[in-house]
Amino acid sequence: MVYKISIQGGHKVASPVKSEEEYRQLRGTREQQKNCELARQGDEAAKKCLVQFNYSGFFPDGVFAGCKLPNYYFGFDVDEPSEFERISKTLLDNPEQWHLLMLERSARQGGHAIFERVKGMTVLECQVRLAHKLDCEMDTNAHDINRVFFSTTDSPDDLLYLSPKLFVDDYNEEAVRAEAELLRDREANGLEILPPGAHSSNKHYRVPRDWNPEAPEAADTKEDSGQNLSSQTEETYKGLKYSEIIGTYWKLFYNGQTPKMGSRNDLTYELANHLRNICDYDKCLMMRVIPCYDGLREEEKERCITSALSGKRTAMSKRMRDVLSYLQKRHTDNPELVKNLDEVEENAELYYYRKLPNLSRSIKDSIEACGPKMAMPVILAVCTVIGSLAADVKITVHRIVKNLNLLSYICGKFSSGKSLIDRIIDAWTCLLREEDDVLLAQEAAYRQSLRASKNKQNQPVEKIFPIRLVPLNNTIPNIVERLSNLKGLHALSFSCESDNVSTRWKGSLPEFSVLVRQAFDGSRFEREAKSLDSVSAHIDKLVWNIVMCGTPDALHRLFPNAGDGTLSRFMIGKMPDNTFTPLEDNPPCLKESHRESIRQVVELLPLMKGNINSIKLENKGREWVERVRLESLKNNDEVMAGFRIRVCVNAQVAVGCLLVVGAATRLIKQHGLEGAKEVLTKDPECWLKMQNSLMKGKFLDIYDIIADYLLDNLLYYFRKKMEAANGEASKSISNDRRRKGKNDSIFSRLPQNFSLEVAEREGLAVRGTSFTQNAVRQMLKNWKNQKLIKVNDDNTFTKLK
Repeated sequence: MVYKISIQGGHKVASPVKSEEEYRQLRGTREQQKNCELARQGDEAAKKCLVQFNYSGFFPDGVFAGCKLPNYYFGFDVDEPSEFERISKTLLDNPEQWHLLMLERSARQGGHAIFERVKGMTVLECQVRLAHKLDCEMDTNAHDINRVFFSTTDSPDDLLYLSPKLFVDDYNEEAVRAEAELLRDREANGLEILPPGAHSSNKHYRVPRDWNPEAPEAADTKEDSGQNLSSQTEETYKGLKYSEIIGTYWKLFYNGQTPKMGSRNDLTYELANHLRNICDYDKCLMMRVIPCYDGLREEEKERCITSALSGKRTAMSKRMRDVLSYLQKRHTDNPELVKNLDEVEENAELYYYRKLPNLSRSIKDSIEACGPKMAMPVILAVCTVIGSLAADVKITVHRIVKNLNLLSYICGKFSSGKSLIDRIIDAWTCLLREEDDVLLAQEAAYRQSLRASKNKQNQPVEKIFPIRLVPLNNTIPNIVERLSNLKGLHALSFSCESDNVSTRWKGSLPEFSVLVRQAFDGSRFEREAKSLDSVSAHIDKLVWNIVMCGTPDALHRLFPNAGDGTLSRFMIGKMPDNTFTPLEDNPPCLKESHRESIRQVVELLPLMKGNINSIKLENKGREWVERVRLESLKNNDEVMAGFRIRVCVNAQVAVGCLLVVGAATRLIKQHGLEGAKEVLTKDPECWLKMQNSLMKGKFLDIYDIIADYLLDNLLYYFRKKMEAANGEASKSISNDRRRKGKNDSIFSRLPQNFSLEVAEREGLAVRGTSFTQNAVRQMLKNWKNQKLIKVNDDNTFTKLK
């Protein structure tokens, strides 16, 4: 697809050119011809008025700036006139062989050519290979996806070649986004296959003639016993031999035992799943480095690898990160290898951060103050605080209007940097703390007057102090009393160490469970006590947000009963693993500029009112829930299916919080802080008019990011506990969700037509020995009810989807 690039409102906008006729018309206008003539005479202003095209980017929303989605083409610029003439003759002799799509003379000298890009390769990789074959110079700076070409005319003297393939629109946005992630990973991780100097800035770069992009030569992948790999396993990843990586994998997770008959297919598929990331999703490479275990045939191995590669592309799996971490410790005498593996770990930690769309300044400042690796924990903690500050804002989720009620737990090892969250919470609660400090001083004075008049006849009038920041290092009755005193105001609690809380409460954890469940739902809470001195409470609507930090074992102590519904109401954030991370020269810190941008937004949040009732956001949530429902249904995964509904609600509320901040930020930008206050004071719901404009572009992408992140962490920390609670402790699903794709569930492992016995065998391979025939029958019944399969006359089954 070709895009015309124009300026609208001071910004570049990309509009698709849908046909060859339209493309030629744009190049053939009198204005274009005149500007081209003047440009060739040296008129720079005329050149800038020429029609501009982009051939290497994909712009589904028309937004040009910042879009990094790849087209299926790439451009090649040849400035030297004589070289362009030579290359043109070569290309035009056999354009199909060269996958040529367009060839034109430029407005000054030389010309431009457009070619089909090899999927999975970056633009630079394709340009280098082309320059190598054509034996010509290339500009190593000209590989940006958003690169624009000034076009010339539609004259045969200017437009030397044009293929109709250039206007074929067969783009699947999801597939394009998946490939964009792959290409970014290749660039970020140094996985591009390039000759020396190709990444250096050089307008006159020549590829060395002896460079061979296919080296090292692939060796025969002959079958062996599984103990010894072919000579091709000398290929390396970041300086580590793949054979050593694979051997360590079996050592760490299978006591050194390699796959045998009966398990070899399933374990080869599992190994391929973990290897695919560090093999750059290269099937040929994986075929070379993965052995044929215990007589496994090549075609069977290929099917396992193909299935693994068909799944959704994700960050490196935890198992593979554990393998690389183990090997890093074994190779401390190799500084370069250690450095390379540090970079790999860092890129894995930045997986979610790199997927984030553009966020409001105060949110970006909060992330910057903690570092990009902590982006997701920071977003969860900050959204929880925002929900309590924007106390008069509500959101409609699944037709139910609720406050921005959120509960979050930031989980990390000791010394993992959780204290950085403290500073962010402090910045976002600055005004709330100032208000509470006044009330606490008044309360202290009141209690002193009570003590002074203890034995006097006239006692002070009883007073209630609505303190909204409710400490958790207290007894449950005292917390209930604080919440009761608020009379409907939105409370907020923060605990930097959850063990201080769970240890103190011990036997009161069931009551805490009831409290947080009512807080999540915003429903009525009742507490009756017989003694007059004990706390009784009747709270019509409990609005209370909680942020807690703690270690993984403290997390499990806080939720001893995983099946009572309390756990699923929490958003679990996972701190990055910094066990072996070196000290930074300039560690992240909360600057005064960060505090100021946060404080400005905080001042507006209490003034905002209204209901976020967005069809776009609601539909986004429903699409995600349905996707996970089918994913869990196809794999008979009851735990994932059980978590999905509340994850959906939490993600929707969190996006609502980010939307509120986005509106506040825009009001400040338009009117200044004081002006924004005045506008909101006059019309507290005026910001709701911004909803649709704020949700344009990629903003809603953050819903899937948050929802996937929450589901992954719940499964990571609590899958086994939930299965035990459901009486399924022996099921052998990995703790990692691994964001499974369409080809790695029980359903998709089955052939189009299958029997009960085949379904049972595949179920056992994925779920373990506890997957009984009754469980298989129930699974098939569920599939039949959902019209995923039909039952044939001979009692076999056929897949319908």
